Amino acid sequence: QYDVVIGSDVIYYKEDAEALVAAIITHTSPTGVFYLMNRRGRPGLSQVMDLLRLHGTVEEEEYTLVNNYDSTPLLFASFRPSPKP
Repeated sequence: QYDVVIGSDVIYYKEDAEALVAAIITHTSPTGVFYLMNRRGRPGLSQVMDLLRLHGTVEEEEYTLVNNYDSTPLLFASFRPSPKP
């Protein structure tokens, strides 16, 4: 397990949400933190966030990436596992 785990643009399908969260929980130490940066609106992202909330504390911030053609809302989130009893 690791004290810091970083994921960027890691969810594309709702069907992968449970497996992704299982991997996050497996690889993040009990006192560690997982950081996620992902485009808002991706299929499966809301499921990932809901599942992470069942296992610890989630904090979210939103940023907007602006270029010459459009703007893209991005989610930056951190997850800290709940202490084990």
